Parts: sequence; structure tokens; C-alpha cells
Amino acid sequence: MDPIDAIVVGAGFGGIAATYELKHAGFDVQCYERESGPGGVWKENRYPGARCDSGMPDYQFSYTSTLEDFTWSSKFPDRQEILRYFNHSIERLDLINDVIFNSTLVKAIWDDVACQWTLSFEGKKDVTCKWFIPAFGYASKSYMPKYQGIATFHGALFHTAQWPDDIDPVNKRVAIIGTGASGVQVVQTIASKTKQLTVYQKSPNTALPMPSLSWPVDEQKIVNNTAEIRTGFSVRHSNNQFGAFPGLPAPRLFYDDTPSEREMFYAEMWKAGFGFWLLNYKETLLEDEPNREAYEYWAKRTRTRVEDPVKRDILAPLTPRYPFGSKRPSLELTYYEAFNSPHVDIVDISKDPIVEIIETGIVTKNVTTDFDIIVFATGFDAFTGGLTSIDIVGRNGKLLRDYWADGVLSHLGIACHGFPNMLYIYGPQSPGPLCSGPTCCQPQAKWIATMLTDMRRIKALAFEATPEVERTWKRRLVEDWQSKVFSKANSYYQGANIPGKVIEPLMWACGVDKYFEALEKCRARNWEGFQISLESS
Repeated sequence: MDPIDAIVVGAGFGGIAATYELKHAGFDVQCYERESGPGGVWKENRYPGARCDSGMPDYQFSYTSTLEDFTWSSKFPDRQEILRYFNHSIERLDLINDVIFNSTLVKAIWDDVACQWTLSFEGKKDVTCKWFIPAFGYASKSYMPKYQGIATFHGALFHTAQWPDDIDPVNKRVAIIGTGASGVQVVQTIASKTKQLTVYQKSPNTALPMPSLSWPVDEQKIVNNTAEIRTGFSVRHSNNQFGAFPGLPAPRLFYDDTPSEREMFYAEMWKAGFGFWLLNYKETLLEDEPNREAYEYWAKRTRTRVEDPVKRDILAPLTPRYPFGSKRPSLELTYYEAFNSPHVDIVDISKDPIVEIIETGIVTKNVTTDFDIIVFATGFDAFTGGLTSIDIVGRNGKLLRDYWADGVLSHLGIACHGFPNMLYIYGPQSPGPLCSGPTCCQPQAKWIATMLTDMRRIKALAFEATPEVERTWKRRLVEDWQSKVFSKANSYYQGANIPGKVIEPLMWACGVDKYFEALEKCRARNWEGFQISLESS
């Protein structure tokens, strides 16, 4: 049986965009998804309060058909509405019959003779394809610390990404370990319902106020019908400095403004959600003094919302634990006010570490606390975990996890040497979380479809990135990374949240506009950086 042209794995934003672009370009393409429906991380993450914090109009496709006949109830939609949008999208993009659900990929093997991939899915027959497109996203592999005694706990214990449908925290004693995005959202959602809620924090989340949820229907119609929206993300964000979020960078420099002028500017940015992070003065993510001043403004505004002085100093200390913006902040609604309730407490585990988990609860260095439910909001093996947790076998039997054992190598954050005809989406060494999902995924998917169209035209058997271009891409990424505050924090941006993982920059922070320029330069120069093997004439 002849292989199909392309197999896409994953039905989140990246997978849906890739499947659509390839189908639209005339390829025989099939998409496989491990969950029971589309949505990627949104299908999997069922925790209370799950909500998008990237915001509209960017957290949606820019395809005309998906912009029509869909109305958002909020500028920051919750999980259920996002899933409704995904179902709307695959219907409007005519992909319902092109996605096979409940299909977990366990192995992908490259055949150097046949120049094709063989993919093995749990409980299904193997399938073969010419081109393999992993679209796992950067947060598909959850991480739980291996605390001593974790298996002895008699209550419910789970990661936020696997929140069981039958778990209700009402009138329960609940522990939440971790204060990343899911931790923040769970706390502000369940705090008032619990009998006791204790949050175990390793480092503060410099969470920012989520702007108004309201997005009037008339405004949606106007915005979604503008040429700016429909031309696509690479055009809309060509002037952005680090990330691809709505708005433009600060029009002036930190040192050009007086302290009082900067205070006024911060007050305006405070209303802009992630604007205070990514659209602040350019120097904020580059230099110590501007960064410290931004942190001090954040702490001043945040501390007024926490009544208890002990909790206040843990949640928003006067001295920063890491440079502001070097870890991804979350957007919150009532997170800090939740700690004003007497039954809600917070433990700084950098000073009072968790020693073990016992049958009845959690033991720290100083205290033992009983719980009914323990929730791990401990994040993900980000960027690489989804790819390295599967046996992806390239040329000469080389596993991708082994190829990346000493650090990630790629071209454009899309392709790897030794893994021919494989192009991944929204993975390591691409802009990742500095974009909202579709902002990065849709341009990557369009670029992949363009490349494969060219490969089909020239009758290419195989292509792969060269070792030289991988080294060049990494050198450029690392040099830029070291000039910014991202390099100064032990964050998942650098793999520092996973024991034993190589500490290195895992995302492109040279500017989203520069990333799109690099994609276009590669295309315009006949796929510069790729070694291409052609069919014999």
C-alpha cells in the first residue's frame, strides 16, 4: 500500500492549521489526535477555571471561514468556549473527515530506503507517509516532581492536566503545589469553595491583572473583518519586539522619560495585560535598572491587594526572586484576593521545602498538614517533552531524544538533521510562548505547505537540515538569549524545571518579526539550509 503524502499528529491549533494548509495545497493528508476531540491542550486540561490568557483577537485562526459565524462571549474565553471554537473550526475548514481521534502515537520510524515514515498508534495498524508533521505543542508532556511517599497518599492526587471529572473540591481540604498559570487559575476559582486551601509556592508568579473580559459582538465583527486581521499574523506583528501579542512596543526609551512620566506609562501598561510584560520599555527585558523598576511597580500595585503581611511578602516580595519577565507571568482575576480568606494559606517551599507525602497529607521541613486532595500545578516538560517522550527514530536508527541529549539542534525551530521529511510545529527554538498559539502555528503551517509544494514540484525524495545551519541557528538564538533577562531565571524557558534536563534557551526570543523574516529568507533562497535528494530521472 502506497504511503499517504503527509501525516499530522495533534489537533490543536498547529495540527489543524497544518492539516488545512496541506489539504488546501492538494496533498493527501491525515491528522491523528490522542484525545477524543480537537483542541490540543484545551481538550486535555480540564481543571476548574481553565481560561485563555492570551486574549483576542489573536487567539483564533485568521482564516475567513473560521472568523465567520462564531461569536466569542469573552476576550479571554474559558476552556468550554475554546473547545466549541475548535469544533466550529474543523467544520468550517472541512476537516471533520480528516482527523482521527483517540489515536496515541507511540513510535515513528524513518525508512531510508523507501524514504518514508512508518507511524505506530496504540491499538491501530501502522500507517506510512512521505512527510511527518508532529504538532504536539510545547505543553503536551506534564511534569510531576517525584516526592518521597507520593504513592502512599490515601486521597486524590493528580496533575492539573489530568484533573478527574469526578473530583469536586467543595468543602475539601486541598493542597496546590505550584503557582504557574494553572495554579493561579485553580486557586482563584476554587478558593471560596474549599474547607481549607494551602498553596505551596517555590517562586512567586508575577501575575498581571487580566483586562476586561468583555468583547462586544459589534466590536468583534468590526475587528474580525479588518484587512489587518485577515492578512495573517506575520503581517500584523511585523513591528513587535519580543512577542506576538496585540499592541505596539513602547514608542520611547526608558531613559528618555522622567520618573513621573515612567510612572504614568506603567499605569497605562498595567491596564494592558501582557502589555506590561512585552510592550513595556524596550530596556525592561535587557537591563537591570529598568527591569528592577518595572518589578517594583508590579510589587507596589500587587501588595495592596493582600491583607496579611506574611502572605504579602511571600506572594509579592519587595526584593525580586528573579528578573521581572524572565518567567512567563500569568493573567489573573482574583488570585491575590483569594489569600485574604482565613482558610487560604501559602507556604514558601524555598524556605520550608516539602520533605515527603504521607497517607494523610504533606510534610514540609517545619509542619505536617492533612489534605483530601493534592493537586500538582507543576507545569510541563516544555518544548521538547512531547517529542522526546515518543520513540522518533531517524536515519541510522538515531532517536530524537538521543540527538537532543546534549541540547536541542534545529533549523528554524522546525526541522532537524538526521530526521528527513519531518517538520514540527510550535516546538523548541521557535517563538513558542512569546506568541499566542495561532500567531506562531498558522504561519509555520503555511510555510510547511509551501515547502512541501515545492518538494513535490521538484520531485524531492527527502530533505533535512544540515548540521552547519543548525549550529548557526543555535548560535544566533543563544547569543541573543544571553543579552536578555530570560537567561537569568530557572524557568521552563530554559528547561530548568525538569531535573537533569540541559539548561539552554528553548525558544526564539530574537523577535517574532525576525523569526518570520528567517522563514521567508529560507524560502526565497530555495530552502537554504536544507539538503535535498531528488528522484532519479
